[in-house]
Amino acid sequence: MNSVVFSIDDDSISSEKTIDPLVSLVKQYRSSLKLLHIKENEDRPLEYNIDLDYFLKGINYEYYSKSTDSSVTKSINEVCRHEAADLLCMVHRDRGWVLNLIHRSQVKEELDELSMPILILHD
Repeated sequence: MNSVVFSIDDDSISSEKTIDPLVSLVKQYRSSLKLLHIKENEDRPLEYNIDLDYFLKGINYEYYSKSTDSSVTKSINEVCRHEAADLLCMVHRDRGWVLNLIHRSQVKEELDELSMPILILHD
């Protein structure tokens, strides 16, 4: 596994334990790690995430912010293809059962359209 893309959103990650599986894989395989933030329409790009910088201590990674007018899913897939990623990593957040009933998560959408293995981290 040479290349991993970690797609992030604007929300902070609650604990270092959330990304421990990703960190272990990247270290074990000496994979390159690319953090990807997809900016939709007028969203401000996420320029820096202090939590991730702390949680990924000791790992070299590159950060990308990409704007999109189309779907986030398609943009993530484009970046993964361009980077020849072997794995896509995303974080699933539990919003509670009521919100889950009315909101289809981006992670579930990704699973439907993804053309590569995916690692889902629970936060």
